Amino acid sequence: MRSDNIYSYYKMITIIRITDSQKNVLSFDLIDILSVIKPFASNLIWSVIALDAIDKDGNELSDPLGSTKNSSEGHVLDWNDLFLLSQKFLQIMDGVFIACQERRVIPIKGSGDIDFSSCDIVIHANDSTCWDVITNDKRIIDALKNNFKRVEIITRSDDDWSNLILF
Repeated sequence: MRSDNIYSYYKMITIIRITDSQKNVLSFDLIDILSVIKPFASNLIWSVIALDAIDKDGNELSDPLGSTKNSSEGHVLDWNDLFLLSQKFLQIMDGVFIACQERRVIPIKGSGDIDFSSCDIVIHANDSTCWDVITNDKRIIDALKNNFKRVEIITRSDDDWSNLILF
């Protein structure tokens, strides 16, 4: 998988890093994040850019949608389909889920880095160690802070992101 530095596409960005865990294992998954942000994100167009997960039967799946790696815009879906998808997995180990106001502004994957600056929300499952939610929407930031226990708020400008790689 190609390394893309999504953080460099924003002038000022807020990352909500969530690390709630029990016995050194994350105690939540995508469905929990989606449940919290639903009032602010259910009207957006979503795309799954990358996904490696374990299904409810314990099978490890790389790109289970079959289109996240081959499509220039990932696997595009609406809120309801994303929520249904999130229920199919026991654990998402790595994943990138983006939300935009309109399908036409979904970043196009090409041979170079992906420009995520048109995204309203980026949700990143980071190697089963944490989830990052990247947004500048204060309502989402506050909702996540109020609904998860171990939350770190990271606000940086674009010149601070050189060492943070998405995938």
